[in-house]
Amino acid sequence: MTEEFTTNPTVTVTNPAKPHLAYLPLVALVFVSTLIAEILHLSFGLPFMSMLMGFILIEFALVKLFDIDRFVEKFSKYDLISSRIKFYGYLFPLIELAIGLAYIGHYNPVVTSWVMLIIGTISIVGILLSLRKKEKLTCACMGSAADMPLGTITVIENALMIGMALAYIIGLH
Repeated sequence: MTEEFTTNPTVTVTNPAKPHLAYLPLVALVFVSTLIAEILHLSFGLPFMSMLMGFILIEFALVKLFDIDRFVEKFSKYDLISSRIKFYGYLFPLIELAIGLAYIGHYNPVVTSWVMLIIGTISIVGILLSLRKKEKLTCACMGSAADMPLGTITVIENALMIGMALAYIIGLH
């Protein structure tokens, strides 16, 4: 006798009556990352911004990897590279993970920031082009953990990551 287990890879935190709840996983991720970065900064003197960037990127990578196929499906609808080269969508969380680990390990933060800046700029251009076309898409940033609309929050999130990378590059960290 074999037992079958099923999983639901499309579990989301959306509630049509309360659409703002779709943003709860993102808020939780950023809040927890901020707390960890602040504790590491206060306790060990580690650079706050580097820790914050690292933990956010690692957590984003992890939620994407939980259901990589769904992430790639959502991401390829608006990302400039993934829409043409699907394999890039599968690599993206690993690139994000590597950048996050580089920030936490304080491995050449200027080079890491340049990579982040390039990746972030490509992402935000794709997002802005999709928004300009008034496409109703779901943000892939949280993988299958949440179905947030592609919109202002996505632009702000990407702009903040680009801004922090720029701050590192010009020495404002």
